[in-house]
Amino acid sequence: MKLAPARVCLVGLRCAGKSSVARLLGERLGWPVVDLDPALVAEWNRRRGSRVGSAGELLQEVGVDDFRRLEAEVLAAELTRSAPLVLATGGGCVETAECRRVLVGARTFWLDGPVSLLAARLRADAALRPSLTGGDSAEELALLAERRAPLYREVAEARFDAALSPDELARRIAERLASPPSAGR
Repeated sequence: MKLAPARVCLVGLRCAGKSSVARLLGERLGWPVVDLDPALVAEWNRRRGSRVGSAGELLQEVGVDDFRRLEAEVLAAELTRSAPLVLATGGGCVETAECRRVLVGARTFWLDGPVSLLAARLRADAALRPSLTGGDSAEELALLAERRAPLYREVAEARFDAALSPDELARRIAERLASPPSAGR
C-alpha cells in the first residue's frame, strides 16, 4: 500500500496498546516509530545528565506539571523533525493544550477500550506507572477515561477498539491511512 508521507499519532489511556500498535504499524508501513515516553526520558537525561530509567520514574521525579511541559516540547520536536512517522503518545498527552494543537495537525487515532480491560493489563504490566490521583493506578483509569475522553475525541480522526489485537489494530489503521483524513474531528 503506497501512502503519502504523514505523521501518525496514537492516543489513548495507559495500556491501550499504543506502543505495540505503533511498532507494528511502523513495520507495516516501513516508517520510523517513536514512543514518546522513552523519548521524554532520553531528552531529560540528555539535558540533565541524569540516569532516569523510565517515564514513570521521570514523572515521580519532576511532578506532573514539569512532565507535561517536557512532553509538549518533545512531541512538537518529534513531529516537526520527521515525516513520515508513527508516534505513540503518553496517555495524558492530550491534557496539555500545546499537545492537542500539535496532534490535530497529524493523523491521530484514539485507541479506546473498556476500563476493566485496561486495568487488567495495567495490573499485569511490571512497568512503573505512578498514580496521577494519589490512589491505585488501575483504579484511577475510570476517572482518567471520563476526564480525557473529550480530549481524545478532539484530536482523533477515528476511534479504534483497544480490545482488538495489536496486529488487527495496525491493519485497520493502515487501511484508514489509505484514505484522506476525515473532515472535522
